[in-house]
Amino acid sequence: MYPGTRFEIVDQSNITRFPINEQVNAPLFMQAFASDKGPEEMRVVYGDEFKIYGDISFAKYGQPLLNAATLINNGAKVLCKRVVAPDATLANLIISAKVKKEEKQKTNERGEPLYRTPEGEETTTAESNSPIMETQAVITYETSTVSDNKNDLTALRTSAFSTANYDGVAEDQEATFPLFLIADNGRGISSKNVHISADYGVSRTSKFTNYNIQVFDGATLLEKCHFA
Repeated sequence: MYPGTRFEIVDQSNITRFPINEQVNAPLFMQAFASDKGPEEMRVVYGDEFKIYGDISFAKYGQPLLNAATLINNGAKVLCKRVVAPDATLANLIISAKVKKEEKQKTNERGEPLYRTPEGEETTTAESNSPIMETQAVITYETSTVSDNKNDLTALRTSAFSTANYDGVAEDQEATFPLFLIADNGRGISSKNVHISADYGVSRTSKFTNYNIQVFDGATLLEKCHFA
């Protein structure tokens, strides 16, 4: 260490890193192919984006899909067009709420059943008292699919809404309210699954329950959103 030498340590661990947009000057090829999954519209794909078309299987889909994968692996861009059978349908899931009225015994904030005394007061003591009954809405959820609309999202939405059954339903009957229509981004068998869970942390200060909906492909989270 020489006289006059000074060392300064500057902590830059909290400096935000900004993404750098890389300009890829790669050759562009066009390839039509069949695949397990993926969008049907033409799109330019590069690098890991090709995973949206699923596993590469020469035995199932032949040379075209292998050609596209080889181009991607060698650094090219590919203008992809996924080809499906004319009678293929769009995988979809309709989530509906089934609502019906039921007579249930009233409970207090601790969940204990309530009874009414001969004097008209509420109590948790059952002896010599009559149970207090009230009408409650019981909600259950079910899933269904439609298969007659192929790749037409507008017609698919119409079919989903047609499953509704609540106008003019008698009080002792069950009403159906379609809540969500979830469809894949291309026709064929879908391996995706949907997970809906209550967000109790956010709902704790609300008068209603918030939910999270997550879409997975295997163990990979693809999309998520919130609803109430």
